[in-house]
Amino acid sequence: MPLPDGATFAGFGIVRLLSAGGMGEVYLAQHPRLPRLQALRILAAEPSADDEFRARFQREADAAAALSHPHILGVHDRGECDGRLWISTGYVDGTDAATLLRERYPHGMPRIYALEIVDGIAKALDYAHEHGLLHRNVKPANILMSSPGTAHQRILLADLGIARRITDISGLTAANLGYTAPEQLLDLPVDARADQYSLAATAYHLLTGTAPFEHPSPAVVISRQLDSAPPRLARPELAGLDAALSRALARDPANRFTTCQDFAVALRADEQTRAEYRPAAALPAPAPIRAAAPPPGPPPMPVPVPYGPPWPVAGPPPGWGPPPRRRRRRGWALAGAALVLVTVATVTAALILNRTHSSGHAVTATTTVPAGVWASDNDTGPVTLINDEPTCPRWTPIGQALVNSPIERWAVTHPGQPNPLTHPGDTWTPDERKAMQDAAHAYRVAAVKTAALARTTPHRVVREFYEQFIAYAHAFADVLGDNYVPTNAAGATAESAYNALISLCSTVDTGAARARSTLVTAPAAPKQTARPQDPMNPKRFATTSDLSICGELISVFKTFKANPTVLDWAKGDHNPLTPEQRAANDAVAPLMLNLADDTERIAQRSDNPLIQDFAVFTAQYQRGFAKALPTYTSRDGELAGAAGYTREMLVDACMSAGT
Repeated sequence: MPLPDGATFAGFGIVRLLSAGGMGEVYLAQHPRLPRLQALRILAAEPSADDEFRARFQREADAAAALSHPHILGVHDRGECDGRLWISTGYVDGTDAATLLRERYPHGMPRIYALEIVDGIAKALDYAHEHGLLHRNVKPANILMSSPGTAHQRILLADLGIARRITDISGLTAANLGYTAPEQLLDLPVDARADQYSLAATAYHLLTGTAPFEHPSPAVVISRQLDSAPPRLARPELAGLDAALSRALARDPANRFTTCQDFAVALRADEQTRAEYRPAAALPAPAPIRAAAPPPGPPPMPVPVPYGPPWPVAGPPPGWGPPPRRRRRRGWALAGAALVLVTVATVTAALILNRTHSSGHAVTATTTVPAGVWASDNDTGPVTLINDEPTCPRWTPIGQALVNSPIERWAVTHPGQPNPLTHPGDTWTPDERKAMQDAAHAYRVAAVKTAALARTTPHRVVREFYEQFIAYAHAFADVLGDNYVPTNAAGATAESAYNALISLCSTVDTGAARARSTLVTAPAAPKQTARPQDPMNPKRFATTSDLSICGELISVFKTFKANPTVLDWAKGDHNPLTPEQRAANDAVAPLMLNLADDTERIAQRSDNPLIQDFAVFTAQYQRGFAKALPTYTSRDGELAGAAGYTREMLVDACMSAGT
């Protein structure tokens, strides 16, 4: 709850609330000792309690406080009070560029006015970059101006040194995404050129009144940024600026300018701009606009981070990192879906960024595909074990928002309270409804970030997994409201697809797929394959017309799960292999091979190529695991994981058909 006017916090006297958002509030405050007003940002309790975030907050605030530049809003102090971090900056009694655009220049500022703003912010950014600090949130709302349009005008870059919480999703809106560099959207490493991209997007907005990829849907904004060339300036008199803007807005950072000032200089390079350039003091002053302060809700900083507690691993090979924490099947009350298929308890080491594949070559995840082209276009062959998958390093961090979503953290944040997924949406409390809205946002963010991977994977079946994760994630997010019912299976399907992808990538990283691929014979090529779908809006693969095949598959899966031999085998400790466990392996292996054969046989009667591919995939990975049992190692566990989670996905999708 915001502090009331007149309250005291960390010695500051609260004058009034300026703004509030997911990360906290910003107040106009009286300095404890000096006769001056300050902007006081007080962070929310949750990020303040995060040790990793606290360390980065202190580091970045200290770095920003050491900066002194005429175009940077200074950081004056930082601290902690009542369990909440705070930071104080100068207060600008003026406006910000976003308000100026909205209230004075809805169709774009005069060219010279806009370019002077860009020039000042470019100098500020280069200065910060030279001192090792990235902004990561350049946009019109973070450009403050005092006395705009007069000889006393000051142009200031705000929010520098305000750490972005890695897992925060509250600020990731269509409006913010329009200024975010593609490499940030894809969770790739960023440098100063990401700020340059954001500055270029801001410049476009200043000149035209709209962001370059503007659309109310975050999915469309991301799709345009990843797949479309930067739009041309519509005003003919601005045509001379297109080349500089297009270069700074290039999808590949290598194609951008070296520095932000190089970009600003290029904008002024055409003859018309040089002829017009003059101090902004000569411009007519805009009408007075309400005072503005730095907005409090910065978008997340999408950078790779480690996952939570690892699964137990029996004797992992030395030097391997833990796998990402699985999304647990919590709260999915599926009618008739008490089917939890057998997977081994031993889970091998897996997905970490910047890993080394079994080939020994470091993965940098820089694969790009031209717009309208899918790397898997020519993959029409049989589905078998996948030995190498270049998109795995980029898939890993995408799931972080799901691992830390309110659905997963509910038992921690609300101990003893049932998860909202277990009861209808129209019975949710305001707190539950807010948590589920945040969860829906997390799913949508993960889905739109996955779209690029669907285009860049060279494997048809991996593309299909990505497409179905996107489709069911969106479907689940859409029902997380008053109309939600616990029997909705869309979320379970998205979760199963996510876990299947984790297992698939783990078999690549550990080398299990490559090592066991010789045990599996490739089936015949399919008679038909599914064409790539629109990755921003793929269709769910199971429909009511598939229910007959669904019923047969579910019956086979249940029969396998209930077999006493399978149940006895699942209780065992698979590593090390004792004589008793070897005997159990010998007994269960034929049942696993029969399961694979039955799954593939049933799917061949389906006219749905996606069901066929997923069925063959689970069959092949089950065969690989079954044939590996005589020489089982902890690496082989994820072969069973890939098979089991894919079966779960088939069941969940069948349960979701028609809903």
